[in-house]
Amino acid sequence: MHTMTRRVVARPKRLLGGIAGAALLLTACTSGSGGGATRSSAPTGAVTVSTFGTSKGAVDQINWGLPYGEPNTIDPPNTAYYSSALIAMSICETLTRMNPDYSTSPGLADFSQPNPLTLVYKIRSGVTFWDGTPLTSADVVWSLDHARDPATITSFLFSKVDSVAASGPLEVTLKLKAPDSMLPIELATFAGAVQEKAYSEKAGKNLGNSKTGVMCTGPLKFGSWTSGQSITLEANASYWDKAHPPQAKAVKLTFANDSNSLAQALASGELDGAYEVPAATIPKLQSAPSGTLVFGAPTQLNLQLAVLSTKGALSTTDVRQAVYQSIDSAGIAKVVYHGAATANYTVLNRDSWHNGQFPDAAQAVWQSAYDGFAKERSSWGAGQAITDAKALVTKSGYKGEPIVIGTLAGDATLSQVAQLVQAEGKAAGLNIQIKQLQPIDYSNAFVDPKARAGMDMIFTVSFNGAPTPLEPMLFNFLPDSFYNYTGYNNAQVTADINQARETSDLVAQSKLLVDAQSIYEKEYLSMGLVQMDELLFLNKRLGGAVASFAYLNSPALAVIGKSS
Repeated sequence: MHTMTRRVVARPKRLLGGIAGAALLLTACTSGSGGGATRSSAPTGAVTVSTFGTSKGAVDQINWGLPYGEPNTIDPPNTAYYSSALIAMSICETLTRMNPDYSTSPGLADFSQPNPLTLVYKIRSGVTFWDGTPLTSADVVWSLDHARDPATITSFLFSKVDSVAASGPLEVTLKLKAPDSMLPIELATFAGAVQEKAYSEKAGKNLGNSKTGVMCTGPLKFGSWTSGQSITLEANASYWDKAHPPQAKAVKLTFANDSNSLAQALASGELDGAYEVPAATIPKLQSAPSGTLVFGAPTQLNLQLAVLSTKGALSTTDVRQAVYQSIDSAGIAKVVYHGAATANYTVLNRDSWHNGQFPDAAQAVWQSAYDGFAKERSSWGAGQAITDAKALVTKSGYKGEPIVIGTLAGDATLSQVAQLVQAEGKAAGLNIQIKQLQPIDYSNAFVDPKARAGMDMIFTVSFNGAPTPLEPMLFNFLPDSFYNYTGYNNAQVTADINQARETSDLVAQSKLLVDAQSIYEKEYLSMGLVQMDELLFLNKRLGGAVASFAYLNSPALAVIGKSS
């Protein structure tokens, strides 16, 4: 997925994200953390954990920062954006629950698959929505039909679904047109969130907005939304899961997309925490006495530079290759991300493949292919690579036309990356111009073609929701996919991806996806420049936070409580 989403399909990217066996890295100064192995790219003394600290009781209120600003909706299947998904998944629940290590367990339902074309969900009895209405199969059917409606971002995830029907008062059965290895895990993401049918139908086009909100079953419930300022969530006193009650009586989320102001608020204790803390704030927050900066990996997060149009300056593969060949990914990881990222050399981040969901034989297929790209591209951004990029520019007939790259205004990390890319491009003979976009314009650029007018490329912090490379490939490289900005259409790539989706043999699946990768990588339509650690800051008065990127598809704000 990509970084931003809205209810109407006029709008990251950032659509789904996730990875099995996720672990997290935190600095040596932490306390109350889980133990584990160290990682070479992490700060000195880092250890791996999937949660940070322990919640030892309830707190009256948590004040949380949203570095990506105000959400455009909290209607779950349209929350392919950090702020939106964090809120939606802390108040709405899925049929299958995603855990901090990316494993899954029963949530609102128990799951079974009697055959490759049938999924059955037996719904938990005694669950009620916040308004006291009992949860039934009718609500689940409505929610899944809503998520697969072409007007929602998650609709492509349901392309193999033939029907969704109530097979009992507390049972729902999905019939598939073809096997789908991806759908069961995707239903543990915001694509599978359950809402009340009657409330949602009454809300209509206002579902998920600041006036109407949503009606769900989660441990926190929608309270109030002051546009341009903050959102408040409240504890659900009637929450069904007595083993995991909400730890905060209230959570106030402040829209804080200015990096410097966010760092100051966290350091002073004005804000208790934030996910997706900008890497530019690492030096300040690592020494902040108010709390701990937590480094997480693997995360499914990567910084991408995506092509928005193959017309104009980027009409040839030579120019597009020259842009990417001029970029020093390892330098970006070191200088901009202060070691909280590692260089990446393909469109997909490495942890899309390198996770506990894939057996060693499947990993070996991917690793062999990735090593080839790393060998070719790890020298990019300097020396002979720049000379070669200049030759590509000359060969292409490029005459110095502006190459306009969009980025998020106020984000110090992206600003630093943009400056480096601009300077490196200049060395290769490219006229790169940076366009600073306000949060709403940046968000719209990922969903509305009109909002992308005048831009050739854009920086985006991208992610998957589920631990599989299938997800981002489906989003980016199939004809008419939501994030296929350039209209890329290759019959072999389409065939390989679709066949991989229908096979449960992960070795065979990896071979098909690596084959597709070998084709689309030659088009230079996007590049995952660095794979990033999850950056979480948590005030010392709090504990029990999900530290892995799985937070985005879990009730992350509900599990944080007092640390002592």
